Amino acid sequence: MPNCYGECSFAQASEYGGASRAIDVADLMPQYLNESLRFIDAAAEADDKFFLYVAPDNTHLPIYASAKWRGTSLRGLYGDAVQETDDLVGQIIDRLVFHKREDTALVVFLSDNGPQGDQGGNCLREGGCGNHGLFRCWKGTTWEGGVREPALVWAPGLITPGAGGAGIQREQVATSLDLFATVV
Repeated sequence: MPNCYGECSFAQASEYGGASRAIDVADLMPQYLNESLRFIDAAAEADDKFFLYVAPDNTHLPIYASAKWRGTSLRGLYGDAVQETDDLVGQIIDRLVFHKREDTALVVFLSDNGPQGDQGGNCLREGGCGNHGLFRCWKGTTWEGGVREPALVWAPGLITPGAGGAGIQREQVATSLDLFATVV
């Protein structure tokens, strides 16, 4: 497997299928955010219903954070990437509220797997790759540390909070595989 840490270059296609240009992975999260906000603004202006799927990859190897977030956490590059993801989700929710879409919005935030294993020292080089806590093993395994993940749902107009305004917590096993087909 080639080592692409710091050497990755992805082609970004133009909006109209024209030429593409190489971009630095550290520029991806700001682009994800800008395009998400642009999409929400356009849908709100047209008063359209919409489905927005954002899949940040900055906490996967190679871990990256944009210049704005690099060096901002106590957990190294991985912590910086988590903080940047948190900001992205927060700004998307803020934009939904700005456009008064919170009564019909459903925001689902989840992970597809547990944290990376050490991967031959790559996680140490990348500033850590998460923590599986009390669970056994990592991403790529069928043990709890690889597949047991939290899912957060924000839908103030659709989900009634539990007693005292507290969130609702469920312990049942679920999968994200049918989320799109069920919701859309």
